[in-house]
Amino acid sequence: MSRWLVLTACALILGISFNSDAETRTLVFQRGFDGDETAQDTFLYAPESVMNVNFGNFPTIATGRNKWGERLVALIRFDLSHVPMEARALDATLCLYDVSGEFPNQDLIFDVHLVSPENADWTEGNNDGTRIPVKGTSCWNWLSYDSQHWAGAPGLSLKGTDYLTSPIGSMLIPKAHGGWVEFHLQKDVVQSWLGKKLNPGLIISPRVFKEKGQYATFRSSETFEDASTKPKLVLTVEMDDASFLRYRKQDAVRSLENARNDLESKVKKAIGSRDKA
Repeated sequence: MSRWLVLTACALILGISFNSDAETRTLVFQRGFDGDETAQDTFLYAPESVMNVNFGNFPTIATGRNKWGERLVALIRFDLSHVPMEARALDATLCLYDVSGEFPNQDLIFDVHLVSPENADWTEGNNDGTRIPVKGTSCWNWLSYDSQHWAGAPGLSLKGTDYLTSPIGSMLIPKAHGGWVEFHLQKDVVQSWLGKKLNPGLIISPRVFKEKGQYATFRSSETFEDASTKPKLVLTVEMDDASFLRYRKQDAVRSLENARNDLESKVKKAIGSRDKA
């Protein structure tokens, strides 16, 4: 019996399949890039005046303890439900553009943790920090304002309950850093998101935030600045031609749906403005 037949038989027994036309491909997920709308991001802010306020439409996301000693927590999620489950994740990198200026005020390790399944229903929201609570949006006190609290504690802050204990990526951000930072994520975690309708998302936080100034600010998917600096997930996968074609078709459909929804939203806003005039 040939060696190939032996390997094939073993693969069938173990449930492994070989794709002769599988290729290594790089997929970039970044809002606005090639019609992509997979990213959601927001931050939670602790001061009493805004603890019930959503920041999903704010141009930055921040995390840590700012110069006034106030706590912030950054959340981000990429919807990878349209990527075929058959694709094999080889590498996954979360890229964030740091605009913290003089912060962090010391070299600081930042960790990326998985949000717990109990908190998976958090939403980005559309509020820009305007101090009016919006029903159903995520904020410091609420997973969904006025109806559902975070599973553990306000600010998604209870380790092991609000988020999983072990980080899936870490990065040392130097003092007063600026520009891109890259978190290399555990590929098996990202693999589990492929083809799934919902993943719980990620929480980004400095490992230590006891002192003022131990924080960082990144551009969000709503930034008014250079669109190329929005958060992005760079995913390297092994995927055969059939799976890649299916992915591109689904991606095109999603892009058209997003464009239609965006147009409908703009029309509604225009009609609302006209009626008020």
